[in-house]
Amino acid sequence: MIGLGSDHELPQAGVQTVLDVGFGFGSFGAHLLSLNLMSLCVAAYESSGSQVQLALERGLPAIIGNFISKQLPFPALAYDMVHCAQCSILWDIKGVQRSRVIHRSRNQRDTRALSVIFLRSYGYLI
Repeated sequence: MIGLGSDHELPQAGVQTVLDVGFGFGSFGAHLLSLNLMSLCVAAYESSGSQVQLALERGLPAIIGNFISKQLPFPALAYDMVHCAQCSILWDIKGVQRSRVIHRSRNQRDTRALSVIFLRSYGYLI
């Protein structure tokens, strides 16, 4: 991951706070919490509320937010790393210009990235 030997090296790389967008059921956030990293899970609204509710029940900070249509209310450089898995964001039109794509895995039938890793000068967008 990001040129590191393992995810246990994230704290040594300066990562302390993580924004997890489109997080599924919070497995990655729970793993980061076990590494003593603070993560905030953000998922789009669902009528069942299952993603956010399950994350909250697991003890993970989680909010409902739509990263696709509007900017989230966080100041610049609020997070050292952003994880985005299956969030269906077309990054090329979202203005991520100062970032550099390190890894992008794609679905064979879809042009949207399933998991995107970006690196910027101060922090990581994964």
